[in-house]
Amino acid sequence: MKKLLLLVAALTTLTAKSQTSVYHPFPDSNAIWNVTYWESMPFFCNPPCTMFNYFSYTMNGDTSINGETYHRIYMPYRQEVLTGGGCCVNYFRNPGYCGAIRQEIINKKVWYVNPDSTTEQLLYNFNAGIGDTVSFRTNSNLWCNNFQDTILSIDSILIGTNYRKRWHLLGSESIIEGIGSTRGLLETGCEYVNFAMGLNCFSQDGVTLFPNSTTTCNVILSMNDLSENSISFSLFPNPFHAMSRVNLNSEFQTTEIRIYNALGLLIRDEKIHRQIFYNLNRYELPNGIYFIQLINDKGQVANQKFIVE
Repeated sequence: MKKLLLLVAALTTLTAKSQTSVYHPFPDSNAIWNVTYWESMPFFCNPPCTMFNYFSYTMNGDTSINGETYHRIYMPYRQEVLTGGGCCVNYFRNPGYCGAIRQEIINKKVWYVNPDSTTEQLLYNFNAGIGDTVSFRTNSNLWCNNFQDTILSIDSILIGTNYRKRWHLLGSESIIEGIGSTRGLLETGCEYVNFAMGLNCFSQDGVTLFPNSTTTCNVILSMNDLSENSISFSLFPNPFHAMSRVNLNSEFQTTEIRIYNALGLLIRDEKIHRQIFYNLNRYELPNGIYFIQLINDKGQVANQKFIVE
């Protein structure tokens, strides 16, 4: 029996390795990246200001820049949700054209051109190895420029039915082949104490691939979309150290509650029945960025990001 289990384990490992040896390129159409940008001003506002931006990146046709073909990146809509004070300053770009990307499949690289430029910069290098320095491009939509990070480790993650390579950086960020950063398609390298970004979900050709196949990942086009996908509950305080209270709307008072870490791994799963609030306790969670997902008995899904510090 032990020999059989060892054989199964070995075959599973060989299968995963063979799958990760196959390069999964970036999509060139029909892709959605849903991102949350979080900002907190606890020191300058009274009461403290917390703001969330919810938006999607989509691909909207091709364009030619310097003789190369690029895929246009577009943000259809961006919703700001303010709590507490009103003195938060939104550093994020407005909806519309967000730049363009092209990929070199042979070299496993993805290049990016800002919307106000014709100069391309390296967005992702899927040939990078452990110990390599990753230099982030200047990003016209944010304040974070000329960042560098180091690749600590490389492993694989199950995306759909296949394993893909994943690069873990020195910060809390990871890069997934064919998807991009766990902070967002164009948000790689951007992180401050009072600002954070997170990739809520990624879908391609109508199929959700990240963080799992059950998450709803529709394009955010209006506040109505957000009411079903992003802000059907409130969470306060956020960030928190020991416990945060989740206030539940009527449609999510009987629900399954899932907690994912910044790498998209499920780390907590429980169900509640007819509750108007839920106490989100820290317990063993290290400091970092997490996502809470609610799934009610009708199959409706709501997501939010929270930070433990």
